[in-house]
Amino acid sequence: METLRVVVGLFYIICPLVLLPIYVRILCIFISKKMYKKNEPYRIMILMGIIQCATAPAGYVLAGVVHLLDYDPWGIAAIALKFYPGGFRAESMISFVLALNRFRIICGLRYPEVIHKVLMIFACCFGVTYTVLLFTPLCEYRIIPGHYLMEYNESILSCRMIQIIGSYFITVPSFASLLLYIVMIGHMVKMRMKCNVPTGSAEERRILFYALTRFVIEFSFVATYHYAAFPHYPEYDITINVGLMFCSLLVSPALYLVFYRSLRQEFFPSNPYSISSSVNVFFVTR
Repeated sequence: METLRVVVGLFYIICPLVLLPIYVRILCIFISKKMYKKNEPYRIMILMGIIQCATAPAGYVLAGVVHLLDYDPWGIAAIALKFYPGGFRAESMISFVLALNRFRIICGLRYPEVIHKVLMIFACCFGVTYTVLLFTPLCEYRIIPGHYLMEYNESILSCRMIQIIGSYFITVPSFASLLLYIVMIGHMVKMRMKCNVPTGSAEERRILFYALTRFVIEFSFVATYHYAAFPHYPEYDITINVGLMFCSLLVSPALYLVFYRSLRQEFFPSNPYSISSSVNVFFVTR
């Protein structure tokens, strides 16, 4: 168990420190390029990424420190961890807005985009409110040395109530997103059979496939964490916690690099010497 505690502690520390710079670089590319900023789905993905990068890494790194030291020095891990649940709930609701955006485009619906903005503002306000509640005596979200999954103090009645209410703000948007994706896939299949042509542009379908893949991966871990009644063995707790960490810091960057060729070219720039040489040859031959 001592070896497991050290290995898990190091893993919790190293993974966020490696994954965060990658995610931040991708977000910087999205923010700096007009081709991304002008499209609403990318603005939604940027907001989701900012929330994930701002709330998840510090908590996991400091949780790793707790496992290594077998105690929480000055209670700093307990403070950092309180930002993660609120951010995760806000990000889940914004993920629904991304599904709604895809639904609007793929199915050709007409309604004001301001509805999406209102929903995102509500999601962020709820995330902030939920985080503030975790800093009050009403609720305690903690990490216990030797326990590999962060937990609520269910001995506090109000804490249990806050946890239940907060879980609805994950599951309801998630099930709503699932319903939208099912309808979208059915619509695309129907149009393909009817017209023998793909529905929407390649870019729109790429965003849909990204959003759907990300949703399936994240929802599987979230549903297991909130509703699966597994005994809290270390192997189970570690698997769920690592899965949630990867959902926040690995899944989105990996899918971005898989689905978006232009982003890969920005992220892995080719040899600038070869580019300049090609340009020089072009002008000489002209």
